[in-house]
Amino acid sequence: MEPRRRPFIHINFAVSSAGRMGIARGARLLISSREDWQRVHRLREHYDAVGVGAATWIRDRPKLTARSEHLLRAPRRQPDRVIFAGDQHCLVEDEDRRTFVIGSRRPSIQRSMTQRSVIFLPVSGRSFAEPLQTLRGWGIQSLLIEGGATLLESFVAAGCFDCLTAFVPTKSAGQAIEAAKAAVPGVPNMRPDRLADGILLSAGEPEAAVIGLCDTELARERVATEGVG
Repeated sequence: MEPRRRPFIHINFAVSSAGRMGIARGARLLISSREDWQRVHRLREHYDAVGVGAATWIRDRPKLTARSEHLLRAPRRQPDRVIFAGDQHCLVEDEDRRTFVIGSRRPSIQRSMTQRSVIFLPVSGRSFAEPLQTLRGWGIQSLLIEGGATLLESFVAAGCFDCLTAFVPTKSAGQAIEAAKAAVPGVPNMRPDRLADGILLSAGEPEAAVIGLCDTELARERVATEGVG
């Protein structure tokens, strides 16, 4: 078997039951439940890096850390950050973990530490093959992609993922699947499980090392999908 030329990629997102992600009409949507946030922070703790797109980075400046208030314990480690910047200009604060900026424009770096932890990977075009192979060369063997919608859709359209999970705050498996399809066109067929008061959809299989991290302390319950096209 040919060696993998890119990191293992796990796409994860949350979407409202109406198929909206993150921001709607200028207001932030509260989508994830306590149990889902715990799941997400367990994943962040495991994966080598967490990736977002330029719009998410510029709008939110997310920390992309595994945090104790969600884990209910101290995090065991923190992931590196990856910004898929495209042709956008990004401001990045230098800190004690690596931040990879993939795009056509060198980022501005706000120095706050003595070490240089911001790594610019120049790339032209929209193919993921070269930058992902470069990331693997930097030791990023697993990557959690969290958004935004444009980045998620690009990864799905390219078939560039190994595992996909999506949380929807509804008790209807059919509604959850339709919401995920509306938010990220082209998502594959997904298995629905009950996660607290919502539905966790999944496709593909996580790495052997993260099997079980998609669960919370509460056991998930497989739910039926009658009426789902």
